[in-house]
Amino acid sequence: MSPFETVSVKIAYWQMCTMIASVVIALIGVTAAIWTLRELVKQVRAAVDLNSIGQLNALLVLEQDMSRRRDRLGEMLSQLHNVKNSDAYGRDKSILDPVIAQFNESQENYLNSLDRLCFCILKGKFSEDELRSDYRDVVRRAIEDFPNSFQAATPFRNILKIHNRWADS
Repeated sequence: MSPFETVSVKIAYWQMCTMIASVVIALIGVTAAIWTLRELVKQVRAAVDLNSIGQLNALLVLEQDMSRRRDRLGEMLSQLHNVKNSDAYGRDKSILDPVIAQFNESQENYLNSLDRLCFCILKGKFSEDELRSDYRDVVRRAIEDFPNSFQAATPFRNILKIHNRWADS
């Protein structure tokens, strides 16, 4: 073998070693990429689960707030009836004014919480299909119980939108 051929064989040998090393490094890179992708998919799934739990927590907080405000409204209605049926009311009709003011405030607070829930449903924050069966009657009763609150310039437009959307379904 000539010296030129010997050098050519050595160069070919080192090129082959370099190519094998490149393939090994590429396989390590592909393996790392696949592992990273799997971990990323796990994180995305965990984030989706946490988001669902977060939405459920937000819904539960809204429901609790609505329930508390509805209870307060019932208390004020009871107090209104008690004052109307009292002897003091027969002597002084003005004692009813503060109770009426508190009742109106309680009514507005309750309708605000219901309107907030309806807003979240309209914006897709909560599943409309899931909540329709639970809240259709609540929305209908709110409109029937407080018709004066749902006049032309009502601040509770989200309740009306949900009511109209659900009335046909």
